Amino acid sequence: MPEGRLRRSRGGYLGYVLLDAVVDGWSPIVDRLLEEAEALEDEILDSPDPSDLARHAELKRRVLLCRNALRPLLETIAPILRGDSPVFEAVAPAYLRDVQDHAFQSLEGVEAARE
Repeated sequence: MPEGRLRRSRGGYLGYVLLDAVVDGWSPIVDRLLEEAEALEDEILDSPDPSDLARHAELKRRVLLCRNALRPLLETIAPILRGDSPVFEAVAPAYLRDVQDHAFQSLEGVEAARE
């Protein structure tokens, strides 16, 4: 029986697939936060309402939660890319850089929503 990519990589490929799935899962969340922030900003500029303050506070709380989750995720990917994790040796660096890029994009989206 031929040996599959998962077995050859000693778990590194599985780690990459899981990391990629986690990072990709943030994209729709960040997109939604950006949409909500833009909509709330438009509503406040068009016709301010006292209830907007509560909505703003809730959105800000969710944005900060996302930022606090994404930053450590990026900090986890950096040492893997440097080669500090022997588990990921068999995974092509281009795959890991792609995961890092997607995580960076999500964090930039969260920062944009925060502003």
